[in-house]
Amino acid sequence: MKVGIVKLYDANPEILRLLSGTNLHVSIMVPNDQISIVASNQSSANRWVRENVLSYYPATMIRYILVGNEVLSNKDDQTVWYDLVPAMTNIRKSMDQHKIHNIKIGTPLAMDIMQTSFPPSSGEFRLDISRNNILIPLLRFLNWTKSYFFIDVYPYFSWSQNPSTISLDFALFKGVQTYTDPISGYVYTNLLDQMLDSVVFAMQKLGFHRIRLAIAETGWPNGGDYDEIGANIYNAATYNRNLVRRITSQMPNGTPARPELEILTFIFSLYNENLKEGSGTERHWGLLKPNGSSIYDIDLTGQAPEVEFTTLPQPTNNEPFHGRLWCVTKDNVNEVDLGQVLEFVCRRNGTCDEIYPGKSCYQPVSIVSHANYAFSSYWAKFREEGEKCYFNGLADQTTIDPNPNAAANSLEPLLEGAEGAVPEELQSETPLELGATAGLRMLKGDAAEKILQAVRDLVKNQSTFYSKDQWVTILDGTQEGSFMWVAMNYLLGNLGKNYKSTTATIDIGGGSIQMAYAISKEQFDKAPQKVAGESYVLQKHLLSKDYNLYVHSYLNYGQLAGRAEIFKASRNESNPCALEGYEGYYSYGGVDYKVKAPKKGSSLKKCRNLTRQALKIKAKCNYKNCTFNGVWNGGGGAGQKTIHASSFFYYIGAQVGIVDTKFPSAKAKPIQYLNAAKVACQTKAADIKTVFPNTQDKNLPYLCMDLVYQYTLLVDGFGLNPYKDITVMSKVQYKNYLVGAAWPLGCAIDLVSSSPNKIKLSSF
Repeated sequence: MKVGIVKLYDANPEILRLLSGTNLHVSIMVPNDQISIVASNQSSANRWVRENVLSYYPATMIRYILVGNEVLSNKDDQTVWYDLVPAMTNIRKSMDQHKIHNIKIGTPLAMDIMQTSFPPSSGEFRLDISRNNILIPLLRFLNWTKSYFFIDVYPYFSWSQNPSTISLDFALFKGVQTYTDPISGYVYTNLLDQMLDSVVFAMQKLGFHRIRLAIAETGWPNGGDYDEIGANIYNAATYNRNLVRRITSQMPNGTPARPELEILTFIFSLYNENLKEGSGTERHWGLLKPNGSSIYDIDLTGQAPEVEFTTLPQPTNNEPFHGRLWCVTKDNVNEVDLGQVLEFVCRRNGTCDEIYPGKSCYQPVSIVSHANYAFSSYWAKFREEGEKCYFNGLADQTTIDPNPNAAANSLEPLLEGAEGAVPEELQSETPLELGATAGLRMLKGDAAEKILQAVRDLVKNQSTFYSKDQWVTILDGTQEGSFMWVAMNYLLGNLGKNYKSTTATIDIGGGSIQMAYAISKEQFDKAPQKVAGESYVLQKHLLSKDYNLYVHSYLNYGQLAGRAEIFKASRNESNPCALEGYEGYYSYGGVDYKVKAPKKGSSLKKCRNLTRQALKIKAKCNYKNCTFNGVWNGGGGAGQKTIHASSFFYYIGAQVGIVDTKFPSAKAKPIQYLNAAKVACQTKAADIKTVFPNTQDKNLPYLCMDLVYQYTLLVDGFGLNPYKDITVMSKVQYKNYLVGAAWPLGCAIDLVSSSPNKIKLSSF
C-alpha cells in the first residue's frame, strides 16, 4: 500500500511506540474532551505535550498535532469553541519551550462550518460562528505559525444528497463535465476542488489569503445500507485511486484558485470500523477489512497502473433505492443481548403491541421473530428522527418481509382450489407436495427456511391433504428442470417410448432458465461433474422405462433476472437496449437499476453485444462443448431433435405477434425474435405501444432487450440454428383438456411414480 503518513485520533501509546524508528510521519490528536483542560493553563498543556509528544519524539516522527476533531460542528457544547484557539496556543508555547519547530498545530473542521459553498466564489463561513472571537483568532494563529487549515471534505455526501443535480463522474474525478464559476471564472473538473475552493474564498473574505489547505479526511464508503446511494467498492476504489493519482501527479495539483499549491491529504480510513454505530456507511470507509485484508487494490504512491489491480465488482446502487425495507436481526446473534435491546425498543408506546399474546404477530413465538417485528416497527416510526437500523449491532436492513406468514398465507386460495377439485373422501389419501423455485433459492440467510416452516405449519393446520414436512421444500434447479421435462413428455405421450422420441424442454422463468433433454447411456456414463460434486445428469424411471437426462438450471438468467444482468453489464451507463426517450428504474432482487437510453436511441448491434457479455458467452469452457457461462451442453443428440420452449418464450412471442394467443402453442424460429427486435429497437418508447399493442405496459420499456435476450439465449447460448423450428407454448392439448405446461405436473408424476402404491399414470 506504501503509506507515507498516518493520522491518529488520539495519542495512543502502543501505536506511537510501534511507529518508532519507521519512516512514517504521524499526526496525533488532542481529544475534544481534553481541549478545555489544555486551554485552562500552560501547565496542563505542558503535561499533555510531555506525555504525548516528548515520550516518543523524535524516534516517532510526529509532524502534526490536531487539537480536537470537528469541534465547530457540535452546537450542543459551544464553550469548547472558545477554548479551541487558547488550547492550540498553549500547545504551541510548550513546543517552543522544547525548541520543536517541525510539528504543525491545527484543528480539523467539517464542511458544515460553511454557510454557503456553491458556487465556490460565494463561500462563506457559518454566521453562528463568531468572527471576532473564534474564526479570526483561529485564522490568525494558522497564518502566524504557517500551519494548515485542516478540512474534512467528502464529495460523497454532497453527491449522495443531490444525485440528480451533481454528476457521479464529476464526484469521482472521472468525468469530462466541467463547471465554470460565474463570478471567479475558474473552471472546475471535479467536486472536491469546488468544495475546497469554497473554503479558500471564505478565508479570503475575512482577509486571509495565504493559509494553505490540508485535507484532514476524505474518502468514499465501500458499502452501506440499501438506501445509501453509491456506497460500494467500485466507487470507493475509483474515488481513492483517482484522488491518489491527482495528489501525487507531477503536474500542479492544487485547486483552480490555488493551482500551484500541493495539498496535504489524509484518506479516511485505513480500516472498516465494524463496531461503529450509525448507518451502514459509518462502518465502511476503510481500505482494509478489520482482519487486515484488502477490500480493493490501491497504491498510495500513484505509480501502479490500473491493469495491475484486480477487477472491481460492478456497482448496483448508483441510483436511489425505491423498494420497501425492513429492519431485522442479524444471523447468529446472542439471544441475551437481543432480549435486552428488545426490552428497550418495546418501551416506546405502540412499538410492540402486535407481538403480545393474542395479537396478529405473536406467532411464531420466538425472540428473533418478535425482534424482527419490533425493530422494523421502531425503525419505521422513528426513522425520520434519525434512528438507524443498527440496535447495538444486532440488526440489519433487508428487502424481504420478515413475516414468513405473509408468504405462507398467499397459498390459501390454492389450497382451497385443490380441496374443491379433489373429492373430500380422497383428500386424506392425496399426497400434497409443495416446492419453491428460484425466488426462494436466491434468498439469503435463513429467510427461505422461515418461509418454508410457515408453509408447513399452514398445511398442517389448515389442509386436509396428506403431507409430510420434507415434502415442503425448495427445489434445486435440476429438480425443476427435470420435472418440466417429465410433464411435457407425459402430456405429449412420449413417456414409455425410446428416449429418441422425447422432446427437449427449455423453460425460462423470471429468475432462472432450465434446459433438459434425454441423452444416451454412453453420454450419461461420460458426463462431467459440476463444481462441488453436483451432476449434470440424472436418471428417471417412468412408465416402465429408464431415462438418462441432461439437466441444468441457470440461476439469475431468467427473463427478469436477465434484465438485471444486462443492466449490470452496462455499468449504470446509458443502455443500448433501452428504447429511445425512456428513462426510469428497473427493480429486481431488492436492487434498483437506472434505465436510460442513449441519445440516439437503442442499438440492436450494441444490445446484442451487451447481452452476450451479460450471458458470458465467451466464458472459459472446460468441456468439449458449452452453452454459456462455461456450462457443459450435454453433448446434444436425438433427445434434442425437437424442442418445446415455455413460459416467457410464449409470453414475449405473443406480445409481438410471433404467437397467436388464440392457440396455446405455436411453431416459431429464433430468427423471428430477432426480426421483431429489429423493429422494437428502432421504435421510440412513446410509440412502442402503437407498434406492438399487445405488449403489457410493464414490459414496454424492455421489449427491445427482451427480444434480443431470447434470441441470444437460443442462438448464442444454446447453439440453435436461427431457422430451427421450436414449439413455444403455455399449455398442451391433452385429450380433451388444455393443461398448463409447468413443472408441478412433472413433480406430481414423479411423486406418484415413486409411490409404493401402484397408480396407473396413463389414467390421468
